Amino acid sequence: MSRPRALVVVTGLLAGALVGCAGLPGASPVQHGLEIDQPVMPPLRVRFEPPRAGATPVEIVRGFLAAGVALEDDAAAPRAFLAGTALTQWNPRAGVVIYGSTAPTMTVVNPRTVRLEAEVSALIDEHGRYVEQPAGSRRVALIGLAALPDGEWRIEALPDDFGLWLSASYAEQTFAPFRLHYLSASSRTLVPDVRWLPLVGAGVATTLARAQLEDVPAYLVGAVGTGFPRQSGLAVDSVAIESGEAVVDLTPRLLDAGSQEQRGAWAQLLATLDQAPGVNRVAVLVDGKPLELADTRSPVQSIADLGYAGPGAPRGQRLVTRAGNKLAVTDRGALRGFSEPAPAKQPGSTVVLPLIPAAWTHLAAPPGLTEIAGIDATRSVVRRWSIAAPAASSSASPGTPAERGPHAAAVFDREGRDFAPPAYDRFGVLWLAGTDTAGLPAVWVAGVGSTSLTRVALPGLNGSAVAALRVSGDGQRVALILRARSGRTRLALAGVTRDARGMPTRVGVPLPVGGALVDVRDVTWMDDITVAVLGRRSVDPAVRALVVPLARPTWAMAAVSNPTRIVSTGEGVRGLLVITQSGAVLAPSGGRWQEVGRLTGVVVPGS
Repeated sequence: MSRPRALVVVTGLLAGALVGCAGLPGASPVQHGLEIDQPVMPPLRVRFEPPRAGATPVEIVRGFLAAGVALEDDAAAPRAFLAGTALTQWNPRAGVVIYGSTAPTMTVVNPRTVRLEAEVSALIDEHGRYVEQPAGSRRVALIGLAALPDGEWRIEALPDDFGLWLSASYAEQTFAPFRLHYLSASSRTLVPDVRWLPLVGAGVATTLARAQLEDVPAYLVGAVGTGFPRQSGLAVDSVAIESGEAVVDLTPRLLDAGSQEQRGAWAQLLATLDQAPGVNRVAVLVDGKPLELADTRSPVQSIADLGYAGPGAPRGQRLVTRAGNKLAVTDRGALRGFSEPAPAKQPGSTVVLPLIPAAWTHLAAPPGLTEIAGIDATRSVVRRWSIAAPAASSSASPGTPAERGPHAAAVFDREGRDFAPPAYDRFGVLWLAGTDTAGLPAVWVAGVGSTSLTRVALPGLNGSAVAALRVSGDGQRVALILRARSGRTRLALAGVTRDARGMPTRVGVPLPVGGALVDVRDVTWMDDITVAVLGRRSVDPAVRALVVPLARPTWAMAAVSNPTRIVSTGEGVRGLLVITQSGAVLAPSGGRWQEVGRLTGVVVPGS
């Protein structure tokens, strides 16, 4: 079988990846692959020769797919296989189909039509968003061909949404995941959103700048903003890099923004373009003239110089451990060998914790450890205990849960039922999810010290209930476990809109994530772009700990018997703890789980 010939014009690690590139890019299993924030490798650059004379329709389709890795010069290589309507209307940026362990099959339907089919592991949409697909998902496309006057076959008809079809390995050599950054609506914090963007074409820095100038993604509207006015753009075609400094020349639209928005825009560009190879500083020009900001150090070296912080530091090492009805403050490093009776209070502890009856479970605490919340066995009552300072603790009755005085409790039992485990955000706001008295899905919040709940708007659930939620470290996103009427659970991400006091008023329309999951029981944030769950994929015989990057394939950690909760100190994989039904507390160690204690529960304040 004849195949289009390709000339590799890149050296180094990527050169070996092109063995067999003369045909359809070889299939490859889905692996962890390219991680976000790692150095960007040089792009894959391939030059394809035009279709050979006498190529059959199947060979033309195969050559077109293979040439999809060569996007230079407005994708001239794959366009050589097109004619007519397909030549003028095909958009290689329409999206990417990433196929799995088997290359696509091609079947001749009739002399002018080839049927293309593949098992799909993920999609990258036209905005660069990675969409993991359930196991066994398939994609079918009918490709129309026509014979030119000289008798040579070319593709003349493609589906409207047809972009590129690539194996996982070739997708990672043609595209890469990058963080775009937006301005928190509640604090001077940058909130990330990960997109897969092409490594070839205008250059990484230019591609990143153009992507950053686009509108806020739909699922984050109201939760974040941007410093760039609508219709902002580059004043020149590309971003120049001079001695490590990316020079971004913008159109005058930026001058329509206020000084704080201009600071935010600069911080967005600095955080985003820092991922481009060779960039460690960003200069911002407006129509060729340097942007001047009062009270700003020059040169700008970091987003801190502009008054901004990253998406939030790890939640820290402080933990609250529970053994029976007793709580203690400890740190993760000291969590070794705990067992009944309760762990002793750690040296240097500055709080006196209430005694919590065993009937109250799924405890949570705010970052400042000023209170503890839990739900009862019926999941119809939520109770919140205040935490006293040592000097105020003498009025508490030893040995019994305090109902008055330093640990006075607030009880929420009239708003709803079927409460999910409570959660806290970085601002100390208590979050509750469940169903209201009419049986409708609901989310409520309570501010610090408040004795009443406020309902949060919750559009786009389509009848699903919120089975669990956890707020990200930046406070502007929430990970949701949604339960459909059928009982099936799924994972989603949504933006959080807050009022001027910082109280949540709305959870946005959920964005599905973790498409490989078929069952989700618990969720926690590992870092600002990754969550971990207790759940199951179709290939998993039982519930286990799974890592769900927001723009990468889901992957499994070592199996655990009967896990019931998963928590995180916000430090990636090493910050995870799993609690089992028997009370074992497990931490990751060298690719396996190591038991580090036996407890009734572990609480990470602020989660």
